Amino acid sequence: MKVLFAATEVAPISQAGGLGDVVQSLPLALHALGVESRIIIPFTTHIDLKKYECKQVHRFTFPIAGFEEEVIVWRTDYFKNVPVFILENKNFFHGLSMYGDFYGFNQPARYCFFSKAVIELIRGWDFVPDIILLDLVMPVMDGCELLQNIRKEKLVPNATVIILSNQNQASDIDRAKSLGVAGYIVKASSIPSEVVAEVVKVVNGNGSKV
Repeated sequence: MKVLFAATEVAPISQAGGLGDVVQSLPLALHALGVESRIIIPFTTHIDLKKYECKQVHRFTFPIAGFEEEVIVWRTDYFKNVPVFILENKNFFHGLSMYGDFYGFNQPARYCFFSKAVIELIRGWDFVPDIILLDLVMPVMDGCELLQNIRKEKLVPNATVIILSNQNQASDIDRAKSLGVAGYIVKASSIPSEVVAEVVKVVNGNGSKV
């Protein structure tokens, strides 16, 4: 089984809050269960490429807003069994923080760029995830819209999709259900180990369906 995590931060490489702890602990816990995982995060200048022995493994360009943007891909094996890929871009991700505005680009624009860069990267990978964990609250397009686009392009047609979000209104759950997601986990009421347990249950067909 393969799981891909695309997130804003991962501890201790690049962290601003609790999300970084989850993105660190969840893939490592899944690895202990025999699950192959990868992590993708955006570059910030406070990431110590030398300390984490990052190596440049890829470079590509893609069009966005009428311009060709270059992305440099760094890889670190700081977590022995879970590689982390860091996406660097001089215009959107080259500041001190993964959040806030940068060079006139506001946060929604930056994460629209990051989302598209992730999709462009995985197009050429032989690593096809079996599980997708999606948040609902994201800039420009929300998690459900992203899922619709992923399915439209048939990027991961056989993946199990689980929503991991703080949105717990009935309307949000119903919308996710209409798209055929396999599970719905509320972040605020779950610690990382509980998230792992619920993901494993859903994948095995024993979790609470939406």
